[in-house]
Amino acid sequence: MFRPTQVQADLYNEVIYAVNKGKFHVLRKGTIALPAFINDPSDYKIAPNGVATPLGNGRYFMSIYDENNKRVRVWDNGVTSNEYNYVNDYKEIAGQELMNGKTFLACSYANIPSINHIYLFRQDNQLYSYRLDYGADYKPKAFSQLGTAAVPTSNQIGYVYFDGRTSRWYMAAGKTIYMASYLG
Repeated sequence: MFRPTQVQADLYNEVIYAVNKGKFHVLRKGTIALPAFINDPSDYKIAPNGVATPLGNGRYFMSIYDENNKRVRVWDNGVTSNEYNYVNDYKEIAGQELMNGKTFLACSYANIPSINHIYLFRQDNQLYSYRLDYGADYKPKAFSQLGTAAVPTSNQIGYVYFDGRTSRWYMAAGKTIYMASYLG
């Protein structure tokens, strides 16, 4: 049964990304593709807010946060003409250890300063923003820490959204929406 828990449209292509039972699906022209990495030996499960949709570039690469294995996953199609058919799963990206021990909150595509993904984590009363940079060959190069900031509230942070146009995180906690720069 297909009952997605997360759905995102790509603003630049006629495609929808959906998470169903923790697995990533691409919907094109009314067709629901099989889950990406359906035979993944580590049995990934996408966390809430865990799809870093690369608007316009999703046919080449994708990043998700794997809740089962507590790590960022980065996939690509090998830069082939097989759009949305992810064949590479990058496991050894420099800087991945920066996120160890922290609680994932959200991720997004960002264009700061060029093609990359951005991630927000929490540890105790501190927020951490990380970026994954890609090379000119569309291969992931390294994670780096962008900034830190104090958690603005003692309430539980619910929905988190990154606005790529303004480079700001928005977080809902209780009845308040907080805003922070991606740098902290």
